[in-house]
Amino acid sequence: MANDVQISIKDSASAMQWLSKVNLLNEEYHEAMTEAGQTLVDSKDFADGTMVDEFYNLGTNILSAAQKTFEAIGAIADVVTKTVSMVEQFTSGIVGIVKGLSGLIG
Repeated sequence: MANDVQISIKDSASAMQWLSKVNLLNEEYHEAMTEAGQTLVDSKDFADGTMVDEFYNLGTNILSAAQKTFEAIGAIADVVTKTVSMVEQFTSGIVGIVKGLSGLIG
């Protein structure tokens, strides 16, 4: 990713709800694509030939792509999680400061 990429979380609850959906879809995608790729790879167990070699190669490529996609989406989810956590910590710190100041003034 580029170094100048920015993200600003507007609503932590909505971000966490979105993140939950993303994680679920990522897991479902990974499982389905892994099963599909493995099924093609397994064709070598019962057959031989150039077409079977193509199935095997395609299956291997699908397995690799599924893993890379799963990891990339996982990395995006980690960034969102860390950003939400930082926002919550910052907000909590500000609330503490304001309470402290109001105690001094009041």
